[in-house]
Amino acid sequence: GADDVIRVWSVAGGQEIRQLCGHTNWVRSVCVTPDSKLVLSGSLDTIVRVWVLETGQAVHQLSGHTGWVTSVCAVPGGKYAVSASIDRTVRVWDLVAGIQVHQLDGHSDKVTCVAVTSDGRQVVTSSYDGSVRMWSIKAGHQSRQLPGHTLPVTAITLTSDPDAVISASMDGTVRLWSLLSGSCIREFLGHTGPIRSLAALPTGLLATGGDDHIVRLWNVGTGDVIHEFRGHKDIVRAIALAPDGSQLVSAGHDNTVRVWSLATRKMIRTLEGHESWVTCLCTFRNPLSGDDIIASGSYDKTIRLWSLSTAQSLSILSGHTNGLLSLCVAPGNRYLISSAHDRSVRVWDLSTAQQLHQLDGHTASVCSVHPTRDGQHVLSGSLDCTMRMWHIQSGQHVRAFTGHPARITSISSSPDGAYVLTGCSDGCARVWMTDALSAVSGSSTTGSASLPSQPSGTLGHAAYSALPSAGLPDGPRMAVITSIRLLHLLGNQRALSFTGCSLDDVTAAEPVRTLMTQLRDRHPTLPDNVQ
Repeated sequence: GADDVIRVWSVAGGQEIRQLCGHTNWVRSVCVTPDSKLVLSGSLDTIVRVWVLETGQAVHQLSGHTGWVTSVCAVPGGKYAVSASIDRTVRVWDLVAGIQVHQLDGHSDKVTCVAVTSDGRQVVTSSYDGSVRMWSIKAGHQSRQLPGHTLPVTAITLTSDPDAVISASMDGTVRLWSLLSGSCIREFLGHTGPIRSLAALPTGLLATGGDDHIVRLWNVGTGDVIHEFRGHKDIVRAIALAPDGSQLVSAGHDNTVRVWSLATRKMIRTLEGHESWVTCLCTFRNPLSGDDIIASGSYDKTIRLWSLSTAQSLSILSGHTNGLLSLCVAPGNRYLISSAHDRSVRVWDLSTAQQLHQLDGHTASVCSVHPTRDGQHVLSGSLDCTMRMWHIQSGQHVRAFTGHPARITSISSSPDGAYVLTGCSDGCARVWMTDALSAVSGSSTTGSASLPSQPSGTLGHAAYSALPSAGLPDGPRMAVITSIRLLHLLGNQRALSFTGCSLDDVTAAEPVRTLMTQLRDRHPTLPDNVQ
């Protein structure tokens, strides 16, 4: 973060284990290698550093970049790493020898994102020059340039087809590229503004939503617009897929939730009732009745539960005294957990639609809630710079994790589930060990102790969106998403991978002018016309 430090924390003891010190400027990006042995960090000091996660030992200082390091990414296999910089270069490093293997030149402006293909052979990069490029890690040269976008590329989507990549841009287009030929197979035209939300659907379909108020359904295989779901009257903020994959749910700044049939390509109905922006969605299956349920959270301070099949308003969950920021359902689908600007985390019994617990302890807005895999506990991250663990059934406060020098705005986990990552307003991702999670929770787990980005099974898909700024005056607020998204387009799963911090760490305790300065420092892809 801005303190130039990476911190490692024990989930069991709630204490800082060690500090990884060495950078002389802000740490911009943090990445854990697939085997969870090493930490890679990129900084504004132009250095990439390699650390042993278990001991904190500094292994290598990788010098070469002449500008801020914007993104670091580990290559499957653990031998190589890739970094990107505003110096317009991409560099490949040997993590064993600690030396630069290749310098990849070609971009004509800041390189903002890197993603490595699943086979570890290719790197895909996006830049402020509007291009997407593919590089051979082994050969160290550009194998493909994917030009075409006219504004910064905001998202790269690696599909389940190893030969395909999808990119989205602030220019309102989505492009499908062949990694073998480097050619643009097709351009998905239709949006007239930035694309804000993406959802992967079964059988190779893709849904997009953005500033033009339209949800578009695309056939990735043909590039055809299957349908334009029209009905929203403002920005489409979130998209979620029904648990059975048959319907699409969207929400936005027009205060509505809308349900669309993927079979008939028609809007089934509009769910009205919220009196302000709908900022978060999740879908799940009622374990008792088998019915599919939509949960929507709004700035009107309420959560509404809807029947997905009938659109009937089942319950209004009232209790929060300020706008909703996050929703999640614990594995097992018995409990809904919510957080809001009112500084509280609340647990709701879905069988009775009643509040079970109000979890007080945070002293500022709670931006993120995240369940543990065993379904017994929930982690909450707040602007008060703390992360807390709570027992869901009893409401007992288990542990407070202190030491963050900045506000916690998001909680995620490493791909293998061995570590929890907390995102902060200072742009730093901090690492927490989860190997003692079973001891903390008082229960046993199978496999790796993990905190999944979204529960598996019948829970369905939870829509990811950036959080509106807290503390801004009434009226339009800013919400921007800029990240690399790794989506499995086939099947009923979605995974998100972030390099650096994403724009859900935007909070406005500072004046708007300061906020925008910080945003532009952290996110080179933010266009000049965003105010």
